[in-house]
Amino acid sequence: MIRDLRKYARQTDRRLLIGFFVLLIVVGIGLVYFIWGAGAAVTGLLCVGGALLPVLAVLGVLWLLEWVNRKAHDE
Repeated sequence: MIRDLRKYARQTDRRLLIGFFVLLIVVGIGLVYFIWGAGAAVTGLLCVGGALLPVLAVLGVLWLLEWVNRKAHDE
């Protein structure tokens, strides 16, 4: 049996990130909605979305660099 530890690490990282965002949205925004109401929950969603933009930009640049590196080594 062959073990691909890099694939396992990527899969685990992906699952942890998905779990984090589910907890953030469901628990965090859910508590804001429960305590302060719908207007505050919408504002919380906007803040979370705004905070994700730079993170997604950095991840996009890193993905692009990885793709270019793979293409350069394949040739």
